[in-house]
Amino acid sequence: MAEECLLQAKDLSGLLLLYSSLGDAEGIEKLASLAKEHGKNNVAFLCLFMLGKVEDCIQLLVDSSRIPEAALMARSYLPSKVPEIVAIWRNDLSKINPKAAESLADPSEYPNLFEDWQVALTVEKSVASQRYTLSHELLCFVLEYCLPEAKKKKH
Repeated sequence: MAEECLLQAKDLSGLLLLYSSLGDAEGIEKLASLAKEHGKNNVAFLCLFMLGKVEDCIQLLVDSSRIPEAALMARSYLPSKVPEIVAIWRNDLSKINPKAAESLADPSEYPNLFEDWQVALTVEKSVASQRYTLSHELLCFVLEYCLPEAKKKKH
C-alpha cells in the first residue's frame, strides 16, 4: 500500500527509501527510469549507483552537464572512461574558458601525472564482471537476512 501511495504521489525520494530498505532491485531499476523521466537526476543517480551501473551514472552526469563530477566518478570507479570524459569536458569548457580547457590533463596523454594509473586500469578490468553482481547480491542479502518479513520478490 505504501508503494502505491508513493507512486500516485510521485514521491520519488520516498520510493527510493522504500525500495532500498526492502532491497528491491527491480523497484530501484524502475525508479531510476521514472526519476530520469521526471528530471530527478539525484534520485536516478542513487538508483543507478546502488545497482552498480557506473557507466550509466557517468552518462547521467554528462547528460546533466555535470561533466567535472563525471570525470571524478570515472577516475574513481571506471578509469578507462576518463579520456572520453576529459575530451567532453575540454570541449564544454573551451566555450567558456579556453585556457582552462587546455590545462585539463588526459591520463592517456600524460600517465605520469596520474599516480598508479595502470594499476587503476588493471583493477577495473579485474572487477568489471562482478560490479553489477555484487550490488545485486548486496540488495538480496539485505532483503533476505535483514528484512526477511519484507521479502516479496525472488532475486
